Amino acid sequence: MSRYRDYVVAGLLGLMTGSLRVLWPWPTTDGGIEDTRLGIPHIDEVLGASIAAVLGALGLVGLVQIATRFSSFDGDDALESSS
Repeated sequence: MSRYRDYVVAGLLGLMTGSLRVLWPWPTTDGGIEDTRLGIPHIDEVLGASIAAVLGALGLVGLVQIATRFSSFDGDDALESSS
């Protein structure tokens, strides 16, 4: 993993991007996987998704703070690759 890190990350990013069509939460009215169009969300659905994203981000920041406080975890370690 440490030797081919960039290739692994690029492959995973490609898989996640490619699956966006199937996982899109707002399908068109025609439905079906064969339809390649993506629907546009309603404003109330965007508000709910935005609130969930903000709460998730705050939860992640809180978990990193807890991990930093109770262990020898350095905040920069998560972004560095081991060589």
